[in-house]
Amino acid sequence: MSDKKKVIITFLGNIDYDTRCNNLFNTLDSKGFDVEFIGFDWLTENFKSIKGKKTVHKLSKKPFSIFFYFKFYSLLKLHLLSKKFDIIFAEDLYCLPVCVVVGKMKKAKIIYDCRELFGFLAGLMNKKFVQKFWSSIEKLFIKKANLVLTTGDMDSEFIRNHYQITNDIVIRNLPLYRKADSPFDYYSALKIDKSKKVLLYQGVVLHGRGLKMIFDFIQTTNDFVLVIAGGGEMLSFYKELAEKLHIIDKVFFIGKIPQEKLINYTAGAFVGLSLIENISLSYYYALPNKLFEYIMAEVPVIATDLPQMKNIIDEFNVGITIEENDIEQLKQSLSKLKNDESYYNQLKLNCRIASQTLNWKKEIKRLMDFIGAVVGLALLAPVMLLIALFIYLNMGRPVFFRQFRPGLHGRPFVIYKFRTMKEERDSRGNLLPDGQRLTRLGRFLRSTSLDELPELFNVLKGDMSLVGPRPLLMQYLDRYTPEQARRHEVKPGITGWAQVNGRNALTWEEKFALDVWYVDNWSLWLDIKILFLTVWKVLRREGISADGHATMPEFKGESC
Repeated sequence: MSDKKKVIITFLGNIDYDTRCNNLFNTLDSKGFDVEFIGFDWLTENFKSIKGKKTVHKLSKKPFSIFFYFKFYSLLKLHLLSKKFDIIFAEDLYCLPVCVVVGKMKKAKIIYDCRELFGFLAGLMNKKFVQKFWSSIEKLFIKKANLVLTTGDMDSEFIRNHYQITNDIVIRNLPLYRKADSPFDYYSALKIDKSKKVLLYQGVVLHGRGLKMIFDFIQTTNDFVLVIAGGGEMLSFYKELAEKLHIIDKVFFIGKIPQEKLINYTAGAFVGLSLIENISLSYYYALPNKLFEYIMAEVPVIATDLPQMKNIIDEFNVGITIEENDIEQLKQSLSKLKNDESYYNQLKLNCRIASQTLNWKKEIKRLMDFIGAVVGLALLAPVMLLIALFIYLNMGRPVFFRQFRPGLHGRPFVIYKFRTMKEERDSRGNLLPDGQRLTRLGRFLRSTSLDELPELFNVLKGDMSLVGPRPLLMQYLDRYTPEQARRHEVKPGITGWAQVNGRNALTWEEKFALDVWYVDNWSLWLDIKILFLTVWKVLRREGISADGHATMPEFKGESC
């Protein structure tokens, strides 16, 4: 029997056309989890159901959508009831109720991907009853999830306040880091005059995505054509509108593009468009995957100046933001990009640089930390209970050691460890040196690193990572050189590069140099390597203490 942890990802959609689900599935699969996907497709023409590790059921959506949802829920429920799993992802609100009910029955961890503010969708603006219904469903079930994922900082802030939750983390809709090997030739494929520039709209075709303004602009120009790569329930409407406006020779509908081919299609464009309109709270907070896909393909962006999109474009200088439905600003922006080659090439270069940060590999670390902590606590719970009992019998209360430590960017948090020292003091009330207070049990816990196990709770809370520079003392913050202080550019970890390369046998300067190297060279594979090396180092009990010290001497700064 396999000892792999079983993960099920559920989604009212098709994984082949969804970057987030696809990346999540592949990441978990590559990290040794037994992953299965259950999805539903009603939009892809001539689609037939697929079964296997990636199951996608064919659905039909008639005018009376109640039958659509009835079949969807029936299939999802039957599928989940027949499976064993440890972790379940609800990749949208529609899957959440079933995932919560069946997940609780199976005693699984439930992760809700709140990728949109579903209770405030633009498509429900004129359906107040339906909007209120889904908002009530989200309010009821979101608190049952063990973890809530969002796609942006403002989304997280909103749902924390609106639903009174604290177990959320931000995982943006970032693509895998990869570059186009053969940019799609729209000119040859679509017989476009090479004097014209290709504008690309990528994603689901819906109202409120700026398409009407783009069509109005295309009517006025012979310098640009529009390519729409995507599908959706409003696709027929916009095809008919293109014919009505007599721009069918300048607007090309190429349908949905599978994820593995998308980067080449994106890279073939001159500019990527994300002109979302502020017609709902969900759209106001928009931070769509198309924005990051344009950046990854090194295609400059023109986007509406909604706050989260504007923050990304301004921070990385990868495009231009314009006011909503301002066709004159759109004209001016495209004119500048077309006529100022130096400026355009600088934006492309900025996209290339930004893509090294704005990619899935960098973003997924927090989620992998959470899952790793959940699995670790499940496996180590009996050991931790036994250690707690021994500490209580040997040293009394408290069992845990708590102390403020600096976290990401030096912000303080409370670290949890098993207590290893007694609280013995001298005649003046000062604590005795570490070596005199460290008990025999404490020495064993430190030599085996078992005292660090409660930090898994810090990982769950989001204060720490499984791997990163060790969190030291608050008073050290003012003693670092600027280069040493860079160790706080990432979250602190239970183990780290310095720990597997000498631990306390290193000097402070050597430790900090290794910490900064980790910051500059981080990858998921490096984290995995460090975790394996940690087990080896613990078994060999290397680098437990510095010469002449129970642990390490105090760090007093560069001049000391």
